[in-house]
Amino acid sequence: VSTQSTGSSGINAEYGKQWYQRRVRGEYTRSIDTTAPLSKVILEQCITIEPERAWALATELKSAKQLMVTSKRAMEKNAVQGVISHMSASEQRRHEELSARGASTWITTLPLQEHGFVLNKQEWWDAMAMRYGFELEGVPPTCGCGKTNSIEHSLSCARGGFVYMRHNQLRDLTANLLHEAGCKDVVVEPRLLPLTGEVLTLKSANNANDARLDVSARGVWSPGDKTFLDFRVFNSLAPSNNTLPLDRALLKHEDEKKRVYNERVLEVEKSTF
Repeated sequence: VSTQSTGSSGINAEYGKQWYQRRVRGEYTRSIDTTAPLSKVILEQCITIEPERAWALATELKSAKQLMVTSKRAMEKNAVQGVISHMSASEQRRHEELSARGASTWITTLPLQEHGFVLNKQEWWDAMAMRYGFELEGVPPTCGCGKTNSIEHSLSCARGGFVYMRHNQLRDLTANLLHEAGCKDVVVEPRLLPLTGEVLTLKSANNANDARLDVSARGVWSPGDKTFLDFRVFNSLAPSNNTLPLDRALLKHEDEKKRVYNERVLEVEKSTF
């Protein structure tokens, strides 16, 4: 919970104070409710407890604990929704990205040099700043392409080849992992078989004789069968993507890839895509 003191988007201090007070009251109430059965026994100063009552007490404590967990989860969910409602559109999209499954695994990944997982301190600072939407220090105000520089612009700008570098790193990492997993005939940028009279029904299908995909391997889904993979790295904050929910944006790009290559891989290569 951050303060809003310079006009930048964020959660104001008053909302943060109210949220903290509600949480403290909720924790106190749940603590009282959960320990109520034990408190009653302590106040009665019972030296011994009959087996039937002990069983009933254990059951009551178990139910109280389950109710506490359910109540706490509901409170946390409502708190998150309250925070989200105070976010700007770009902050909501960033939160959606960070909440996606697997989006935070890189933080706890072992820094393996062979896979390029080692970051120096500047790369780590920049990665965390980009993760939470902070301004990067030492970045020129103007991009090499002449436009105003920003994180969103740098993620989409084709000048300098960084977009292709991100794509190629993902391609090469996947190929290496497929090889380590035991897949055979792993090829980077495999050429597709040329068309010799086959007619593809979709106008968007790639008919070029020199068409290629990013990776192919045998044994991905079943032994001996060949699978082709193709990747797309996109900026979800770009104008062409930020109007769609993240899951729909992902499906949009997946469908575009399928319209270009899926039919050819299935019908000509007799493989999976």
